Amino acid sequence: MSTDTMGYSSSTVPQGSRVVLIVSTGEQPRSTSFVTMPDIIGKSQGAALEEISKTSLQTQVVYDYHPLNKKGTVTATRPAPSTNALAGTDALVLISSGEPMGERSIAPLPNVIGMDEASALEEIRSAGLNAQVMYEPSATVPAGYIIDQLPNQSTYANMKKSGKGKMWAAIAAALLVLGLALAGFFMLGGMDLFAREKVEVPDVVGMTEAEAVAALEEAGLEIGTISDKEATEEFTEPGTVIATKPEAGDEVAKGSKVDLDVVIDPSKVRADVPKVIGMTAEEATTALEAAGFIVASEFVATNKFAEGIVAEQSPAGGTRSHKEAQVTIRISSGPAADVTVPDVVGLSEDAAQKLLSNVGLTFSSAYSPSDWAAKGTVMSSSPSAGSVVTPNTNVALVVSSGPTQEPTVTIPNYVGWNSMDAQRNLADLGLVGSLNPAGADGQVVSTDPAAGAAVQKGTTVKINVKVEPEQ
Repeated sequence: MSTDTMGYSSSTVPQGSRVVLIVSTGEQPRSTSFVTMPDIIGKSQGAALEEISKTSLQTQVVYDYHPLNKKGTVTATRPAPSTNALAGTDALVLISSGEPMGERSIAPLPNVIGMDEASALEEIRSAGLNAQVMYEPSATVPAGYIIDQLPNQSTYANMKKSGKGKMWAAIAAALLVLGLALAGFFMLGGMDLFAREKVEVPDVVGMTEAEAVAALEEAGLEIGTISDKEATEEFTEPGTVIATKPEAGDEVAKGSKVDLDVVIDPSKVRADVPKVIGMTAEEATTALEAAGFIVASEFVATNKFAEGIVAEQSPAGGTRSHKEAQVTIRISSGPAADVTVPDVVGLSEDAAQKLLSNVGLTFSSAYSPSDWAAKGTVMSSSPSAGSVVTPNTNVALVVSSGPTQEPTVTIPNYVGWNSMDAQRNLADLGLVGSLNPAGADGQVVSTDPAAGAAVQKGTTVKINVKVEPEQ
């Protein structure tokens, strides 16, 4: 498989990427009321979710890595923009996580639409990708077959590269922003940005420790405690993974830690990695070398630590690693003249505060109810992302306090109305009108729930229609 990360195209994705498969349940859709899917391609996550919240659609958000689209913006949706969607159903929104961190192999993006679920899963996994399955009723696609996938081979067809191949001058101008982004990435443990996304723990039992670590990190997970264990009848080779916690196949939040049990290798001794953040580079190097580790140094611009002080380290202090393993320390090269406000919309309040603090900004939080942002999620910042400000500038965050108290809607008396008019009126009230019989155009005789009932928005109301006998 190619490792040329410059060669992405509309039909290739980073290895380990997620592909969402929409599988038919074979059922007749219960709703016969439709709404139009907003055109939110290219919009920020916050703006996109707010726009969808104005419809009766529910939102499912997934994230992708890809160098052909801007981080934090909508890459693709299902249903497609400006097409009809069944009222009250899920809209799938694919949000860009930007370019992959570090070099990642390129994998082909298979087209599995029309395949049965088992074959599609095998095809996706054989390509080195991860699959997420969602189910949807369909009157035209048999149960168990793929209706659609996201991303598909048209998702990136019209995207432009986000920076690869540009003039070196432009790249140099972006280095400061990249350094700040990396600082935030490591301060957050690398994956807190995706706390709401679920991933499946890959099966790494039987792999070497290095292979297992690479596979878990590729899946968006962190390495927890690595414990040396005696060999078993099945696994005797030193350094072989014999168990994980959580186990393979378990769904966990992206960025979760996975503990490994490894067959003890007598030739390698584990030691605690010293905590060196806040030390001078010389002090950190002395402490790490005394503990038996090899030290590699990098530099990062940060306003949090004075020049020459260790701002970050990897692996983190307090973890265990083999002696003679490499520990990378990132040393402050001093404050930048200006600071670019990072994009914190969609992060948890805690993660946003850590990121802002790490790039040398202060913060304050205000709270507001929201029907589209989860409680504790940052909905906006002022100054906004991308603004260039001086160090210690305060960034005001607006954080979701959770959904507002859902107002109830009183069902009007539609007896005697035309069924189509009743259905439209229900949609205007935020309810879903389901015609009985389906598609009937006639006089309403009753509703279920009945007129006068108080229901939540999004509730499906059955409209019973008088059907005139055929002459």
